[in-house]
Amino acid sequence: MSSPDTAQVVTDLYILAVLACIWIYQDAKKRGKGLKCTIPFFTLTVVFVSAGSLLYLVLRGEGRDRLNSDLKN
Repeated sequence: MSSPDTAQVVTDLYILAVLACIWIYQDAKKRGKGLKCTIPFFTLTVVFVSAGSLLYLVLRGEGRDRLNSDLKN
């Protein structure tokens, strides 16, 4: 980290990653999923920051359930 600006950006990104992991865990717990289910998303979030949380959003399935119920009505 060659400058304070770079350090600030990296710090902000990892704060975001921690907050995303907390949200993923709480959301999975609310949906009845275990910790085993969230570990791959935690790993991706820690390594690539936004990739894990975005993948979790895509794969958690709420949108598909809502879309299917709208199509049935």
